[in-house]
Amino acid sequence: LLAIMIVPFASSVIREAYSAVPYYLKEAAYSLGMTKWEAIKTMLGYIKSAIFAGIFLALGRAMGETMAVAMVVGNTFTFPKSLFDMGYTISSLIANQFPNAEAYNYMMPALYGGAFILFIVGLIINLAGLYWIKKVMIKS
Repeated sequence: LLAIMIVPFASSVIREAYSAVPYYLKEAAYSLGMTKWEAIKTMLGYIKSAIFAGIFLALGRAMGETMAVAMVVGNTFTFPKSLFDMGYTISSLIANQFPNAEAYNYMMPALYGGAFILFIVGLIINLAGLYWIKKVMIKS
């Protein structure tokens, strides 16, 4: 589910990077007698860090999707014993516990703390992706 959700975002970043490949590089590839697929392979090598950045930004966006992540992880309030066990994400915790948070004095600050942690993680991932994109644009 998450893989399908991030495809449009990642593909739009990759498409923009592919369209930013200099025209002389495309023309040089065809003038050397490369087939269409060989030229595409050459241009993909030129934008490989943009491909990584697009996937990285899409991953950051997918991490913020509350309900999709909750459905994928299982949304059970247990501590997972392995990486593949069902669990509970921070975004699911906020969505599920917020209506009942007024009943306990400690709950609202805990939920805000979880939201802050989620914000910081998302910010770091998105800034890293933007850094990679800027690095690619400076190269070209």
